[in-house]
Amino acid sequence: MRNRSHLQNIEIYCADQDPVHYSNPGVEDAEIEFSAEVGQDWDVVHSASWTYCNPPPGRTLPPPEQGWKIHISSVPAHCEEVLRIVSRYCCTHGLYFKYLRGRLAFSRANTKYAARSASGKFITIYPHSSSLQATLEDLEARLREYDGPYVLSDIRWRTAPVFLRYGGFAPRTSLIDGRMVPSIVDLDGESVPDERLPYFVPPAESRIPEFLRRSIRDRSDSGGEPLPFVVDRALHFSNCGGVYVALRESDRFEVVLKEARPYVAFDVNGEDAISRLENEYKTLRSLSTVAGVVRASRLFSVAGHRYMEMDYVRGTSLYKWVAGNYPYSEVVSADDYATRAKAICEQLVHIVLGVHTAGVSINDLQPRNIIIGADHSVTLIDLELARPLGERNIRTMGTPGFMPRMRCARVQQDRYALMRTIIHVFSPLTPLPSITDEMWLRQRTYIAKEFGAAVLDWIEELDDELGGPVRMSVAHDQLFSAVSTPDESPSVEHLEASLIEGIRKSANVKRDAARIYPGSPDQYLENGGVNIATGSLGVELMVSRHARTGVGPVRVSREAVSGSLASSDYSLLSGRVGMACALHEMARFPDLVDDLLDGVEIAFDSSDVGLGAGLAGIVLGLHSMEGSGLDRLKTLTSEAVEHLAVSSERALESAAPRPGLLDGLAGAAIALAYVTKGAAGAKRDHGGLTARLLDAAVEQLAEAPDGSLQVREHGNLYPYLGSGSAGVALAIAMCQSSGIACKESFVSVLAKIRRACAVRTCLYPGLFDGMAGLVLAERHIAVSEGRFPERPSPAKLQIFTFLSPHGGAMTSGYGSRRLVADYSTGSAGILPALTEDLSSQSWLPVAYPNRL
Repeated sequence: MRNRSHLQNIEIYCADQDPVHYSNPGVEDAEIEFSAEVGQDWDVVHSASWTYCNPPPGRTLPPPEQGWKIHISSVPAHCEEVLRIVSRYCCTHGLYFKYLRGRLAFSRANTKYAARSASGKFITIYPHSSSLQATLEDLEARLREYDGPYVLSDIRWRTAPVFLRYGGFAPRTSLIDGRMVPSIVDLDGESVPDERLPYFVPPAESRIPEFLRRSIRDRSDSGGEPLPFVVDRALHFSNCGGVYVALRESDRFEVVLKEARPYVAFDVNGEDAISRLENEYKTLRSLSTVAGVVRASRLFSVAGHRYMEMDYVRGTSLYKWVAGNYPYSEVVSADDYATRAKAICEQLVHIVLGVHTAGVSINDLQPRNIIIGADHSVTLIDLELARPLGERNIRTMGTPGFMPRMRCARVQQDRYALMRTIIHVFSPLTPLPSITDEMWLRQRTYIAKEFGAAVLDWIEELDDELGGPVRMSVAHDQLFSAVSTPDESPSVEHLEASLIEGIRKSANVKRDAARIYPGSPDQYLENGGVNIATGSLGVELMVSRHARTGVGPVRVSREAVSGSLASSDYSLLSGRVGMACALHEMARFPDLVDDLLDGVEIAFDSSDVGLGAGLAGIVLGLHSMEGSGLDRLKTLTSEAVEHLAVSSERALESAAPRPGLLDGLAGAAIALAYVTKGAAGAKRDHGGLTARLLDAAVEQLAEAPDGSLQVREHGNLYPYLGSGSAGVALAIAMCQSSGIACKESFVSVLAKIRRACAVRTCLYPGLFDGMAGLVLAERHIAVSEGRFPERPSPAKLQIFTFLSPHGGAMTSGYGSRRLVADYSTGSAGILPALTEDLSSQSWLPVAYPNRL
């Protein structure tokens, strides 16, 4: 659940025309801006982001399934002209091709955080191998005067923005190493991954024509220009370039190099990454006498890329400092943290005022652009958006939650960002205020409760001294924001009823036949609008279990569910098995339940044993529907169980099995425990394997500084239900209740995980990555310990709750930019954490989990 790489570019889902919910980034305006020049008899098909142009039947042979595909890149000023030239050529020669359908799609594909493996691809051409060289030569002649960014996954033909790589022409997926992935066929006829990476991967030697070998050699050569540094490691990558720690060859001194690629990430002022790097260098040189600002040494070019050399400031970003030091645990005193945090913030105020005195506005002040040294010294970095205070160009970028929505002078914009950074240090919920700055009214209550009235008074006095940027922003949003914050709920029952009302009133069949309810950006992936995790069926299943007055009038349509029958995803959360479970329990479309399970056997060979996308979820889902009347279900379940057992044994033997509930061993343990419970006949007793899976899941936990047990991965600690220790605790509790004998030492394990769940705050509200999952796990631990599972205080979850303009209340979701109703990240997933009856296992999205 933590691999949300597409959310790094979450801005593309935040359309201005819908400030409340995430929007489909593939939907262009009614007018399709770009138009190819092809004949009237050509077949022109529009998808979300692409327009496909196919020659009339009989004009030319269809392209092969795979081969060398050609990519054309461009810049905003010339993209329509380039499309006209290329489309005329393709029309004349009968070449299949596609292009980004409009200026919005073009811009989104080339932003700073666009996928580096796809960035720059404006037009794709699918030639036959016999015409490949001639096509490349002709395009070179026609486009050599035009500019375009380098397509990182490809080789460049010559000097024009013409690139190519070997890969699939038509969509094709295969089960490889237990996972369905894009694939091509190798020389032996076997399926292999079609790797789409931000660097060129050559195909088999025999598939490389002689005329391409020079281009491939050139791809691995920097053009003869040596970089006068030895790069040690990369600190960061984006579509604009990398940031590296390097040693100067002249004196072996350690510095940082910031790279800018040409022709990428143009803003509305017409500036690309190189222009912004040059601006940053100029700014840093002008601030060389201001203490607390990183020093830049020089600007230089190598192979067309620009580099800035600057001091290497050792330390960690303020964002990471807060994450690593914040007193999240309720059993840890907040006093020491408050003292250190206040000292850091006071330094930051002094530095920002010094930058303003020097006549510069920062324009992107936020915790990730502030370095905290081991001695708690503060340094500003990443000033590529900085401008002279008097300059009037348009502000084109910034960090949500640190930009005021009201119009104000540059100084006040920086002061707002300064205050929001300070507030984040004490209440790390940003970018939640980007929904509405009324959030401050709740944050001030929280800060006073957890850090004392003196800290709150200091923050509010500082805001007044700086001209009241937060106070004025709150007043602005109270007048103009579409979203507001509700009064504190008097009870859990009131909060539950408000969320259910908000879910029901957010339903809109006009939005999309499948996407009836607003969800996270994942709803725009395959099955995302209708599945359990982010789609309508997950929402309606949770509401049907927790509403006291029925499901309500809005229901996902047969047509929407039928659209998923072409999917090869059979998982519980995002796939067909989960959808079948929801339909079965809610007694809808019984014929579709059978159809959704057709071909499920293909998923049994998966190496993923998790509950979310793996075999554990499939096993539990099939097991829960055994009473549906479908004769083949018992056979399917037994077969799936045996595959899960084999894959689980392999996972236990592997060097680094995936941790947690959704992806790892804990989910497999739950599935085997419940299938074993009451099993008879052909079903084997997997109790011993279940116990070993639990043992291994516990062994993967690490002790945090506060004494809690959490999952450590990639250097970070995770307590959450989906991927952290809370999921392991829930697995232990559920396995115990199903009759699995657990070790006595698990008593202390549960106590330490309970400490991880008892937090003051966290970033998200959701079931798998946020507060709801922690609350649910903590309550299940209480049952295991023989205590009454008290329902949570409404304040635990209400800080994430907003009054929806449609009526009722809704929560923010993953990304904290919009309100969402979905099961995995939003309002629907909050409901199981609030329920009075934990024995129903209402959080588990299989059919009738209380009957397992």
